[in-house]
Amino acid sequence: MEISVFIRNDATLAVKFLVFDKEGIGRIRSIPGRRWHPEETVWSIPYTLLAAEQLLAAFAGCRIHIEDRLLEECYVLQDWLGS
Repeated sequence: MEISVFIRNDATLAVKFLVFDKEGIGRIRSIPGRRWHPEETVWSIPYTLLAAEQLLAAFAGCRIHIEDRLLEECYVLQDWLGS
């Protein structure tokens, strides 16, 4: 499973599945505050440290592509990438 994560706006991150995956949908639904945006074909999650940690935990073992700008802003993602 592969996902792409990028900044959607000041309050939310966007999570896009590169290929539709029912298991991935179940994983994203485990994150409080997530929302589906059919017009953009992305899920959004709150742009918070807690949500970023929950995203990494939910998608452990998956391939996660992180937008460079987001990686620069979020130390949780930097720490995850470094480990």
